[in-house]
Amino acid sequence: MPHTSLLIHIVFATYNRDNTINLQQRKDLYSYTGGVIKNLKCKPLAIDGMSDHIHIFVDLRPSLSVSDFVKTIKQSTGKWIRDTHRLLDFKGWQEGYFAGTVGPDGKQRCINYIENQGVHHKGQAFLAEMEWLKLKYEIEDFVKNGTPIED
Repeated sequence: MPHTSLLIHIVFATYNRDNTINLQQRKDLYSYTGGVIKNLKCKPLAIDGMSDHIHIFVDLRPSLSVSDFVKTIKQSTGKWIRDTHRLLDFKGWQEGYFAGTVGPDGKQRCINYIENQGVHHKGQAFLAEMEWLKLKYEIEDFVKNGTPIED
């Protein structure tokens, strides 16, 4: 049995970064997302976001790629939203995502950052946050001309 610590901070946005995740339904969405993560045999550490994007901090199991993890989360939550009619204006998730690794010394800082999204976004828009994450995680060409690069 492998013993790993694969701490990954993931962010992805709603289609066209539309403000379609209303405040009343966020907690249900995050709870459902946590359940999907557990079903994937991963450990959710923090889930939060705003009306146009979601942050997930997860301890990923080593046999699951980040891209497969994100794909499963997007598909599962999108289907749940459509099936339950929770977010009537939700058109889906935007293609692409941000993912960065976090060391053990940054674990609590990442949790605090994600759990305080409302505070961070009082003065910072989504694209500004992505630029900050790009610098923090030293990611080249994540955003060009204000548009996230799709994979």
